[in-house]
Amino acid sequence: MPRLLVMCLAFCVASGLLGCKRDASAPPAAPPPPEVTVAPGVLRDLPWTMQFTGTTRAVESVEVRARVRGFIAKKLVTGGARVQAGQPLFEIDPREYQATASQMEADVAAKAAVLRVAEVTLEPMIEAAKQNAVSKLEADRAQADRDAAAAQVQLSQAKLTQAKLDLEWTK
Repeated sequence: MPRLLVMCLAFCVASGLLGCKRDASAPPAAPPPPEVTVAPGVLRDLPWTMQFTGTTRAVESVEVRARVRGFIAKKLVTGGARVQAGQPLFEIDPREYQATASQMEADVAAKAAVLRVAEVTLEPMIEAAKQNAVSKLEADRAQADRDAAAAQVQLSQAKLTQAKLDLEWTK
């Protein structure tokens, strides 16, 4: 008999536990509401402010660019200082440009010497052509040589002017 009693007792406990099962379709219980602190309102004047997003551009701007290439030898102004229009800011190493100007001066002198020789040769050649001592072709060739020498002098003088200008632009 005790065996039957134990089985009945086990059956009752099991059915009691299974019968207490929660319904899956029921919503879960809501958490309690949070605690909130309430402060009284304050009446006061606030300044009007506005915020905008945008970009700004300077009224005046300057672009600093060297006219000749080279290494900066001297800085002639301090950073942040006001400068006037045309005021030199930097000095570029002028030695390369001084050497080029000297070469051009020597070139002008050499071309001028060639021109003098051509002019000295031309006059007797023209006189000899008038007397039929030389052909007209030789006189024309002497004239062309003189004109070419004069053009070479002008070209060398233009190169010298450019070299001197580049030397000035080192400041």
